[in-house]
Amino acid sequence: MSTETAARAPLWFRHPIIAITLRWAPIVGGGAIAFDASLNRLQPSAENGQRIGYLVLLPLLALVAALGIARRRYRELPIHDRQVDYIVGGMALILAVVIVGLLVPRYPDTFDLLRLDMYAGVAYYFGGCVLMFGLRATGRFWPVWLVVVLFGPLPYRALAVLLGGDWKASALVSVLFVGFCAGIAVARTWRRGLLGAVLGLLVGLVLVGLLDLATTGIPNPFAQQLPAAIAAAAVGLYFIWHTIRNKEPNAHLVPRREPTVTRPWPALILLAAITLALFLLPLPPPIDQRIGTGPPLADVPGLSVPDGWTQTGFARLDWAPQYYGTGATLVRQVVTADRVVDAWDAKGRRRTLVVDTLNTDDVFTLQVYPGQTLYSTIYARRSDPLTIELAPGQTGRIYTIVDENLFLTWTYLSLIWRRGAVVQSVRVIAVDNHEPDAPFPEPTPNMGSIAAQTFTILMRGNAVAVDDKPEYKDVDLLTTFGRALVARQWEAP
Repeated sequence: MSTETAARAPLWFRHPIIAITLRWAPIVGGGAIAFDASLNRLQPSAENGQRIGYLVLLPLLALVAALGIARRRYRELPIHDRQVDYIVGGMALILAVVIVGLLVPRYPDTFDLLRLDMYAGVAYYFGGCVLMFGLRATGRFWPVWLVVVLFGPLPYRALAVLLGGDWKASALVSVLFVGFCAGIAVARTWRRGLLGAVLGLLVGLVLVGLLDLATTGIPNPFAQQLPAAIAAAAVGLYFIWHTIRNKEPNAHLVPRREPTVTRPWPALILLAAITLALFLLPLPPPIDQRIGTGPPLADVPGLSVPDGWTQTGFARLDWAPQYYGTGATLVRQVVTADRVVDAWDAKGRRRTLVVDTLNTDDVFTLQVYPGQTLYSTIYARRSDPLTIELAPGQTGRIYTIVDENLFLTWTYLSLIWRRGAVVQSVRVIAVDNHEPDAPFPEPTPNMGSIAAQTFTILMRGNAVAVDDKPEYKDVDLLTTFGRALVARQWEAP
């Protein structure tokens, strides 16, 4: 147990509000500098109404819960061990660097889906609090840290998708977060905590219903978080009034005690060093969508089949709005060549392809759920893409997916273009098994599979998801079909 024998600061400098503010200033300011790139990447998603916009509200709700706990800390003894503080706080800060420097680069394609840099932010702020306030004081707020981690980007998106995927689903998940934070904030007893959580949920649900009745379309992305913000404020103010009215212990709203750690300033050297390291670490660049300009969108679903091919199968997949926004559509067409081409099959068989066409008015969702994210081949290995020209100003990418369990290789041609107000993403798939009943990968949305693949890459590295010796067997087939497909869309009425 360490004791501080150095002269204490002047009385005015030790005032609780000033002391707490001076400790929080380097933590908050350092975090803004360290995660400047992350905050810049967060802005477009919030402005486009993405579910990740709830991260704007998350710090405010966490602050409400933390203030509630702080008002109940009137019996805490002034005990601390600075050696332990430096060990734990330093490990948390190093963990933040490891996440951004080593873990985030492993998931360049799913960066906007996972947002692991946000977890690095939690580790950074936890470590900063341990250094500036002490481990015991920071540990008192464990419910807040736990809830912030549990409501990370991937779990939040999974819950929103489970509830329907529209703006109301995002608002409802935010309200659920409010319920947890409200319960933590007012939990002088477990009954009172339960009552606060229930009240927060009820108020939020009512407000979501009123907002739904008052709007004819998708509200402003910030309005989606309005029910959660109002519910948190209403429940918090009610219990503050109840506490003051009944003169409960520690009913004052401002801190009355100086932080336990009275000389935290040497820790600023470590905090500044980690801040600089995080600031210098780059994030994966946004996915290069290469969106071309296509013809006006046709009234019929799917794409017009080019000459020399016959459509032999058609299906609408109704889950697209849950992931790609209200109004999104996904259509699967099966097409078969009218004649045999020896270069495509040596045994005289006509080739069959699958065409998946996704229409969405929210291009940012293609960053969140790119490539193979929603296909059943998430556990397979993917090659680097080849870029081909399909038409003047329109390029496509060809890559292979190897499934070693089925002993199959699928070759994909992907293209994205804007057709009027809609962004259309097209994937043409060929399989190296040329039999009529050969299996094609199915678009099967499953957040559990995404999480499992994420964990696999975490444990075994990117090599499990990369095919470094690909065989592009069907490049000629897909190039020929892709160019004919693009030309046909311009010819179709």
